[in-house]
Amino acid sequence: MGREVLKSYEKFTSSSLSAVCLGNFDGVHRGHQKIISTCLDIALRKKQSPICFSFDPHPSKILRPDRAPKLILTPEEKLEMLMNFPFSTIINQTFDRRFSEMSAVHFAENILDARLHAKDIVVGRNFRFGKGAAGTPDLLEQYNHWTVDVVEPIPTQQGNVMSSTRIREWISSGEIQNANEALGYHYFLTGIIEPGDGKGGPLGFHTANLRTEKECLPGNGVYASVYCDLETGRFFPAATNVGVRPTLHGRESKKTIESHLMQFSGDLYSRKARLYLLEKIRDERQFSGLEELRGQIGSDVQKILDILFATKIFSAFDATQSWSLSQSPTLAPFFRSFPRLA
Repeated sequence: MGREVLKSYEKFTSSSLSAVCLGNFDGVHRGHQKIISTCLDIALRKKQSPICFSFDPHPSKILRPDRAPKLILTPEEKLEMLMNFPFSTIINQTFDRRFSEMSAVHFAENILDARLHAKDIVVGRNFRFGKGAAGTPDLLEQYNHWTVDVVEPIPTQQGNVMSSTRIREWISSGEIQNANEALGYHYFLTGIIEPGDGKGGPLGFHTANLRTEKECLPGNGVYASVYCDLETGRFFPAATNVGVRPTLHGRESKKTIESHLMQFSGDLYSRKARLYLLEKIRDERQFSGLEELRGQIGSDVQKILDILFATKIFSAFDATQSWSLSQSPTLAPFFRSFPRLA
């Protein structure tokens, strides 16, 4: 079955009966994955076309820009994530003022029924749609055109309800392990490597400086991480500092994301990379001088290697002194470079 990605429901032309999951899906976290898997299971069992219907930009960017959340995924990352699932069609609906004026009834009758030929609809309990957020799962259940599966929220290990909002809070406070457990994969940042100020070299720890469009950034600190060069698909263990580097710049510097790649030498400038964060090992702090900072970085590197080996993410050196990513079954399938978009 071929797959298509559309920016508008108006481009959809299939006459096949479908199972449709609806949502914003920021983060594509474990709760979203449950909605998606439910839709895919129904489609497979009933021989329907599985359709994912999402929105770009996030509706709050148009309706409440002053209160819009900092998104976990960039639009490109979200689409990449969704493309890892075997949907026949992904409708990444352009959300603008005109679309926001569409009533919930019109959306149900003219899009879900008349256009998409939905026979099964899967949504989360808190999903809302249509002008004024008048559309609810209860409204969908009033129609006889389809069956509605309402997926209840998943509890987190802390006993909270899993949500994109809570995951954003964990990321921004540096509680990356909690965020990763809720996401179901390792939180990552995608971007371009750009030249830094060269101050890492004299310390003996050259760094790759990541420029990213990610909105929801991790709290300041040092993280055990995995760096992926998206052009080659190679992975490297990395010590990543997120913050203002107060020892080198004082506290007036802008926030940076820089990673020391272990056992790597070469030029990464202008290359696309993806950085996965596994665990925060300490807060960022100011040191008395470069010697104390150099010693602390050395300790950080050893601690991070211990973490990566203990979790069996990395195997030992191979003959070429490069690192190889372990195929541990504990790793989520997203822990790899995603296929490039056409």
